Amino acid sequence: SVRKEVVARFGQCQQTAVSSLLDMMCDAVVELDQALRFKGHFPKLANLLVHGSGKTLRGASMADFIGSSEDREKFKESIAQRAAGAAGKLTA
Repeated sequence: SVRKEVVARFGQCQQTAVSSLLDMMCDAVVELDQALRFKGHFPKLANLLVHGSGKTLRGASMADFIGSSEDREKFKESIAQRAAGAAGKLTA
């Protein structure tokens, strides 16, 4: 329907505006999938991480870039707790 199309376009405009604002304010902006893997290449972050010229971040896990295994586990636990809390809010 026309309403759904207008709502979808409005959502896309909002996402574009937020992305542009974040890009101006942050050193790097990324998108992660539900498994916390990078959805794209994100060259700004690759440069900050000294990841290597021409090497993509697409598909790499965010947790792989956390130095110690202890910190990696804390990060994963924190994300899991936040996801569980957000899911609870959606079903309530």
